[in-house]
Amino acid sequence: MSFPTGARPRGGARTAALTVRFVVAVVLAVGGVSACTSMAGGPAPTSAGPGPRSAATAVTTSSQTMPMVNATSRVELPKSGCNPPPPWGAPLIDDFFVASGATLLTRGSSGMYFANTNSSGVFVPNRQSVRYGVVQLRAGDPRDAVAYLERVVRQCASGAPQSLGGSARLVGTAPSDYRQGPATIVLLTGPDAAAWLVIDGTMQITEGELTRIVTVAASRLLPS
Repeated sequence: MSFPTGARPRGGARTAALTVRFVVAVVLAVGGVSACTSMAGGPAPTSAGPGPRSAATAVTTSSQTMPMVNATSRVELPKSGCNPPPPWGAPLIDDFFVASGATLLTRGSSGMYFANTNSSGVFVPNRQSVRYGVVQLRAGDPRDAVAYLERVVRQCASGAPQSLGGSARLVGTAPSDYRQGPATIVLLTGPDAAAWLVIDGTMQITEGELTRIVTVAASRLLPS
């Protein structure tokens, strides 16, 4: 699967400036996982030098971590279909988390708003966001939660392997909250853990920006 082309890529100095600020926001969001707190970041620095400038930039991040409560009944993960919806489109407390046998659940988000003007002085608003969810699983993943997530990314999000930063990741799409084109879903897996990212915004990010976000998120969300 190639990176989805829902909108025209940004170019030049504005792309570089937005990339840096967006990755900073992701670092703030996923860096708060171990602290188990909610937080708000201050404005990101504006770029120096001539060219496009930012009239206003806002950064918000949050994270929430909670232990799994042992359920008295056994809920099975679906073997086919997309009902119930995949976990990235459902509330945190969901049958998936019980059925997966997860021991720890984490979710968070990073949102940014850029009120930019381009070199011609034209106002170019841009909103970008990353939502993520993480499950810590029992040793050996006895309920095959990772296999379930891989299946639903493929079947319910048209997912396929894509090389991002030298690592193969399952990448799919979901309806966007901001534009006509789709949001991007990325599945991350590690030893007895899995995470997913929902990367969305008014403008389509480039594959290079996607790689940087996924690399940062994988290093922060998954145990080494």
